[in-house]
Amino acid sequence: MAKTRNMISGLLGRAGNSIFRFLTALEEKGFMPRALKWVKVAALGIIASLVVALSLQAEEAQVTCYIVARLPEAAISDVIISPDPTKGADSVKVRATAKVLNPEIEDNYIKEAWLSRQKDTLKIPMKAIDGKLSDTLEVLEASFYVGDLDTGQNWFFISVTTSQGNQEISWQSYVVSKSDSLSADSTIKEED
Repeated sequence: MAKTRNMISGLLGRAGNSIFRFLTALEEKGFMPRALKWVKVAALGIIASLVVALSLQAEEAQVTCYIVARLPEAAISDVIISPDPTKGADSVKVRATAKVLNPEIEDNYIKEAWLSRQKDTLKIPMKAIDGKLSDTLEVLEASFYVGDLDTGQNWFFISVTTSQGNQEISWQSYVVSKSDSLSADSTIKEED
């Protein structure tokens, strides 16, 4: 479509040049000099308007074939879960750092943080170490129950929301394992 518009625009430009030369030649020969001057100006104005309009539409019709990436507004880093592996512990403690990446924006701070286990809809609130979520850099803590999970690799995710309403999510894996003392007892029983 854009190529067609550019082609038509080029044709109109060449036609405008031809009409201008023709009307100028008539004017120089003395054929209706005053009236022809106004006809020439009006005709060239119309052609120039068409050429510009078609050229602008050709440029505006550009289509991108990719999705523009959204820059993250916050970052979640230094995620530590302890104990990992759990070694029979009923609950684990998670600590993470959340940072606003655009602190120059007025009133842009970490407003809310929570975590959730894989395949679980329960949102566990994370608390700031300093007691209040109100800064551009927050160290967050929470603990959650893992006693009902199968042994092996499991996942949880942390969600952070800024005061501007932007949200970032970070996934983290951890290993649920049995207690070392239980495995030692079972080894002793098997030897008997």
